Amino acid sequence: MFGAFSSDELIGEADVPLSPLITQVRIGGNLDLMSNKKGVGGSIRAFLKIRLPLNGEVSSRTIVHRDVFIDHWPPIQPIQTNNNKESQDEQENEDQNTNTANDDEQKIDSNCGKKKEEEEDQFSVLNDDEKEDPHSFNHLESNDVMEKELETIAQTLLQNPDLEEEEKEELISRQSFVSIKLQILVAKVQQEQLSLEGYGDLLSDRIKRDKLIALFLKNSKNDVEGAIKVMHRIKIMEKELRSFSEVVEEEEEAVKEEEIVVEEEGDY
Repeated sequence: MFGAFSSDELIGEADVPLSPLITQVRIGGNLDLMSNKKGVGGSIRAFLKIRLPLNGEVSSRTIVHRDVFIDHWPPIQPIQTNNNKESQDEQENEDQNTNTANDDEQKIDSNCGKKKEEEEDQFSVLNDDEKEDPHSFNHLESNDVMEKELETIAQTLLQNPDLEEEEKEELISRQSFVSIKLQILVAKVQQEQLSLEGYGDLLSDRIKRDKLIALFLKNSKNDVEGAIKVMHRIKIMEKELRSFSEVVEEEEEAVKEEEIVVEEEGDY
């Protein structure tokens, strides 16, 4: 059969283990095609690339610079004479005014420094990955946020067929890992490895951390656009959390009604 009623024929399969992506950003190569665990005499070349390993660890190093400033030593002292006494008094008055202005500037700098220290203490709970890559898929914990992310990526790929190859690969890579993370979340809930209450706590904690990320981007990075992007996923999670709380309350009421019915039957 040919045309619309024809069917595809499977000539072979190739497996790519995903576990190396926990510590690596690129896997793949020449993969042998198999059929029922037997080779079919061919191979396929495939690679999978992500921006960060799944464990979220980023290697970094610290470089320390030391600067030495050398001033005049010993300080040059001008010779005082009767002719420049008046000018010295004027200079002292100017110095006094300058010192007063400097004191005011120091107070302002001190207040600014205290404010900056308070902000740094506020953002100290964020890890390096949250500060350096706030839009990483590692920070996606919400079912609704991940579904929205997959929908957005699919629309972007569909509406922009002329994307550069590197940008397209990044989108496809992100799409793959968000999809895998969503499947893992659904499996945990279905297999009761993650309770509904635990998922609600997970959402609440992610909302708090994302609000700090948005403030960090706005105040420390001056990245208003990035902060708005984070706030968008916060709104999705808050809406999901409200509907999720309503479902939990309905389930609790249903359990109470069942307990009342059981007690009444026991009385009879």
